[in-house]
Amino acid sequence: MSALAPAMQAYFTDRLIAQRDASPNTIAAYCQTFRLLLQFIAKRTGTKPSELDIDQLDAPLIAAFLNHLEKARGNSVCTRHNRLAAIHSLFAYMALHHPEHAAGAVAWFERSGLLLWPGEAIAQDLGLWMGAVAGWVFAGACG
Repeated sequence: MSALAPAMQAYFTDRLIAQRDASPNTIAAYCQTFRLLLQFIAKRTGTKPSELDIDQLDAPLIAAFLNHLEKARGNSVCTRHNRLAAIHSLFAYMALHHPEHAAGAVAWFERSGLLLWPGEAIAQDLGLWMGAVAGWVFAGACG
């Protein structure tokens, strides 16, 4: 099994439920996001979800998924941004718990054009030890 499956499970149980006390609706929405994402990746790459690794979730694949949501599924821009926020949250959690993948996650967000990065200096000024990971700012807004 890859590192992705246990990381996602820990994200739901540790982060969303135990730490954030997320509502059942939030948990269901995030679960739906990742179910759709994993189904999309499986169909697109031919890789079983249980065999996916964290590093395989790259910017072009995530961007293709987000475009698929809008074009093929007819989701609104707001729904697309909500799905992106769930993905962003998962990546931030994984960067904390899988630092060996953190550099890849930072590069992913910088290359994706989906998020704005305010700079490492700002994150350090705020006293956030995570530096790049803690400095991500969601650029999209639901209108």
